[in-house]
Amino acid sequence: MEARYVISGVDVPAPPVTMIGAAFGDSWFEGVGTTPGANHRSVDFLNRRLQNGWVVNLGIAGNRLLRDGVGEHALARFDREVLPIPALTHVLVNLGINDLVLPRMLGGPPATAGDLIAGFTALAGKAHRAGLKIVVATVGPFAGAGPEVHVLEARREVNDWIRATGVFDGVFDVAAAVADPRSPDHIRRALDAGDGMHLNDTGAKAMADAVDLRDLTL
Repeated sequence: MEARYVISGVDVPAPPVTMIGAAFGDSWFEGVGTTPGANHRSVDFLNRRLQNGWVVNLGIAGNRLLRDGVGEHALARFDREVLPIPALTHVLVNLGINDLVLPRMLGGPPATAGDLIAGFTALAGKAHRAGLKIVVATVGPFAGAGPEVHVLEARREVNDWIRATGVFDGVFDVAAAVADPRSPDHIRRALDAGDGMHLNDTGAKAMADAVDLRDLTL
């Protein structure tokens, strides 16, 4: 029988007082829609901006905040995948799209705005109890994928709450950074990977540029 070995991560020494972040989320972190093998994921672009620190990519395409599906839901993943990272100081979160879109494909009801707000609040509590700073993205536009109107309304309600709440240590407004100004529920055409739901290389850079690096200081 042929043996195969899989590396899930590599730990390396870091200088004292180094920001170590985890990009915890879905396909917008994993890089679906960007050029394969080019290291043009949003997390790649963010790491190029950092002068002191590094962000580990824990994005899983299809992952949801509240329910299992493609992997365990994020509230369950957090303890197993985020907390064991050595010297971790920050967690960046991009979740919510799949909670709203996938249920239609799977034959179940979508999450409500209230469900997502409660989930994000619980995630912030987990981060803060672990001594981490949490920086959360607004839920990106996905009208090009053909969701129902009430799902788009839930996205807007959640985003209004994310922008206004004091629950998080920082917010990066991905929705505003990549939206079509004339139709904010859609991704801007120049940033769209072609499916109305994912970002191309240029869109991934716009997502990374939406992060205020002051939110990643120690």
